[in-house]
Amino acid sequence: MAQYHVLTGLTGEAVALEDVIDNAGGKKCVGLREVTYVTGWHNISASLGNNTFKVRPSSAGAATTVTVPDGYYNVDTLKGVVAAAIPRFSANINHATGLVTLTLEDASYQLDLAKTAPVWGFNTPGWKGAGIHIGSSSPTFFSTRNIFINLDQLSSTGSVLNGRNSTLLRVVPTSDESFGETRTINFENPQFRRLRSGCIQELTVRVLDADGSDISTNTQPFSVTLEIRQS
Repeated sequence: MAQYHVLTGLTGEAVALEDVIDNAGGKKCVGLREVTYVTGWHNISASLGNNTFKVRPSSAGAATTVTVPDGYYNVDTLKGVVAAAIPRFSANINHATGLVTLTLEDASYQLDLAKTAPVWGFNTPGWKGAGIHIGSSSPTFFSTRNIFINLDQLSSTGSVLNGRNSTLLRVVPTSDESFGETRTINFENPQFRRLRSGCIQELTVRVLDADGSDISTNTQPFSVTLEIRQS
C-alpha cells in the first residue's frame, strides 16, 4: 500500500515525520507526486552578466552605463528602467511574430542595449538612434529553466546521474512565470527512486539549480507530496 507525505513551507531543512518510514529491508521507493513552488529567481542580474546598457546624448557625447537592478523582469518593467535613462523610449512585443519593437523618438539620444541585448532579442549590441528597431529573435525574459528537486534520504547506491550517485528526485521545467507567481505541478507517473534502508524519521527536500547550487531559500517556501511504495 502506498504511503503519502505532504511537506509544506519547505526551505531546504529537514522535516521530522509523524509517521516514520520503516525501510528495514531497503525495498521502498519514493516518487514526487506534486510540487508547488514560488518563482524567486532573477532573469536579469549582475551574476547573470546581463544587467547593463548604455545611453549617450549624441554620437559625439560621452556614454553613460546604466545598471539594471537585479530582478525578474518582463518587457514593461525593463522598459521602465530604460525609459528613466533615455527620454521618449518605448517597447512592446508583437504577439504575431514574438519579436520586441523598440522605439526611440528623441533624436538627441542614442541607446546601446549592451549586455541586455539578448534579453530583448537583439543578437548584436550597438548604438541605436531615433527610429523603430525590431528584434532579431525571441526575447529571453521567460527562457525555460529547470529546477532540480532533491531528497537527501535517497539511497546512495540506487540513484545515479551522469555516472555519479545522486539525490535527484525529479527535474521540473519552469517557464513564463512572473516573479512571485505560485505554480503547482502534478505528476501522474512519478519517477521512483530507492530510499536508503533503515528507519527514516525525517525527510530533507532541497531545490538545486542547473549548476548544482542549493537555491531552496531563494525560491521562497515550496511544498511537495511524496509517494512511498514497495519497489
